[in-house]
Amino acid sequence: MHEGKRRPDDYLHLLDQFDDGLMVLATHSWHVVETFAGPLDERQVEANLDNVKAVLEGAMDMGLEFVTLEEQVRGDRHER
Repeated sequence: MHEGKRRPDDYLHLLDQFDDGLMVLATHSWHVVETFAGPLDERQVEANLDNVKAVLEGAMDMGLEFVTLEEQVRGDRHER
């Protein structure tokens, strides 16, 4: 998504198809602010942050529960 190959809607469509179990959404923390080509400008960083926010807000709107991998493995999921 940060390289412009996918849009937040692509991820939201994937999440909408999700039925049950564990789905891992992950990103490299540095990928929001730089690529292999180098640092991104402020406008690009802001766009990347807006895209991540759109995916997370869309997932919450669908009622998906967020847990850490550690919580999932230990079975420590709580009602949120």
